[in-house]
Amino acid sequence: MDRFYESFARIQQNYDSLPRQQKKIADYLQDHFDEVVFSSITKLALVLKISEATIVRFAQSLGYSGFPELKAELSRYYKIYLNPAERMQRYIGEIKDGKVNYANITRKEIEYLEESTATVNETIFHDAVEHICKAARVHIFGMGPNESIANYLCYRLNRFRIQTHQISASGRNLFEKVLGINSGDFAVVFAFYKPSIDYQRFMETLKEKGVEALLITDTLVPPMLGYTDRVLYAKRGPFGLFHSTIVPMAICNAIVIGVAEELGDSAVAALKELSEIRKKYYHPEIPGIKSFNGEWL
Repeated sequence: MDRFYESFARIQQNYDSLPRQQKKIADYLQDHFDEVVFSSITKLALVLKISEATIVRFAQSLGYSGFPELKAELSRYYKIYLNPAERMQRYIGEIKDGKVNYANITRKEIEYLEESTATVNETIFHDAVEHICKAARVHIFGMGPNESIANYLCYRLNRFRIQTHQISASGRNLFEKVLGINSGDFAVVFAFYKPSIDYQRFMETLKEKGVEALLITDTLVPPMLGYTDRVLYAKRGPFGLFHSTIVPMAICNAIVIGVAEELGDSAVAALKELSEIRKKYYHPEIPGIKSFNGEWL
């Protein structure tokens, strides 16, 4: 077994017997693993309000010579990261009483949603809504599992006559998608865990073009935050576990409703126009679809 996995297993097995101060370190490591990678022992001690000596003793209890060696192991683990199978296994292991059912899974999602209300910055949220409403075009970036979230936000904003452009390409194809980005546009970016090379290239392109962006993320590591000050941060659960799209989808819904409120009558008018267009092809009483030549299909 990997040495880091052994250390993590040792923490879980002996958690109840750990001194109170070391439990604080164990809890923080579990929930903010990605941030510890970029923290000094002094910063970590300040955040946890404990002594540096306590952190050293904690590292030594795991078999490391001190915090630098523990941090080096954390950094290695962060770079490799867990594969999808391991994330799913760890998530199942976190389920209450080890019973995987709808109720237990949903309770965990509700916990993450409640936590997000304390971390999502309302000032930044309203500022992003204003930028979306005023932008010439809104570019929405989301790759992999985030592609569906980006697609959903595009769909909803288009209904308000907001010009949107989804970007989910990677590698060389990404550059084909950024050609239409111009000053006066705005970008909404979904990026989690750690910054991918495509995320970095996209954000660098935005900076070069002078386009502002909103980052929706679950991590506060410097490499992720170095491209924009406009960040909506919400954890989706402990680092290294399978994560659903519930939390970022909730943020999306809040943005959509915020945009509708900001646009006011124009948003209502756009939705009314959509309803009128539908009435041309859908009979209000008889189910069925009306073809272009007036015949029922």
